[in-house]
Amino acid sequence: MAHSAPDGYTLVAVDISLVTVPLVQAQANYDPVKDFRMVGMTTRSTLAFLVAPATPASNVADFLTMTQRDPSAVTLAHPGIGSTPYLGALSFSQAAKVKPLLVPYQGMAPATTDLMSNRITGLFTAPSGGISLAREGKVKMLAVMGQKRLSEAPDVPAFGETGLTVPGFEQGTWYGIAAPAGTPDAIIAKLNAALNKALESKTVAERLAASDIFVQQSSAAEFQQFVSDQFAFWKMTIATAGLKADE
Repeated sequence: MAHSAPDGYTLVAVDISLVTVPLVQAQANYDPVKDFRMVGMTTRSTLAFLVAPATPASNVADFLTMTQRDPSAVTLAHPGIGSTPYLGALSFSQAAKVKPLLVPYQGMAPATTDLMSNRITGLFTAPSGGISLAREGKVKMLAVMGQKRLSEAPDVPAFGETGLTVPGFEQGTWYGIAAPAGTPDAIIAKLNAALNKALESKTVAERLAASDIFVQQSSAAEFQQFVSDQFAFWKMTIATAGLKADE
């Protein structure tokens, strides 16, 4: 998509992976800032922090105490370096100054199965499935990313309430629309106006909210700056973790 004609007819839906894939995959052949023009942000979502049912922690503070006491015994699952659950676990670990073992899986399904079986300690995932598992007592949900609790899980605090700021996820996760670099200003403006008009639809907002996804409008310039800031932040975060492309 980055190398398509900049005529406004070829667009791409993007999320956090736009800025992180080039940092962890050597074969990625695009620059998330130079090769794209952002049309606008579309939505925000969140990640739920789940732990195994046998984990002796009922809140984030307990979990941190447990991890600080014996970090080698704490494992956080993820579906691959650069994935959103991985970035959540990495940023959480750095913010909390703990060093749990980050364990890669072939997807969230097997990771969740091992979580319910107490073979791993915790993971970050989309909240929809986690809420039902927590209600059934198959996992514990300790917190959700961002500043606000979910209406479906009003007893679960947001990280913003716990006193622990998780950099990169202060407002949760994000999604948007991008066009190739070189797309004229007039086309970007027209696309942004159409996008924001669509996002004003009550039907769209209600359908998204049912999946814990919430409308987030922006100008093209605001989203461009946001993506640039995200790229700089995750570049620093991944470097701090000592990771290199394809390792």
